[in-house]
Amino acid sequence: MRRLADQLKVDPMSLYNYVDGKDALLDGLAEVLWSEVRLPDRPKGWKRTLREFATSIRGLARVHRLAYGCS
Repeated sequence: MRRLADQLKVDPMSLYNYVDGKDALLDGLAEVLWSEVRLPDRPKGWKRTLREFATSIRGLARVHRLAYGCS
């Protein structure tokens, strides 16, 4: 939380006005990332559905590289 506050140039305690702590912050981050994952509108067979799901996650990792530990 201190490093995040340093990056945002705010007091670390001010972050707690928005989140309950590090776990809540990480949960919120995961929720935002998962909301960007797209699934097929209609079932197209398990293989095709899984492929489209994996493609969506790969695209998400490309857009948000730092969230996935990629450089």
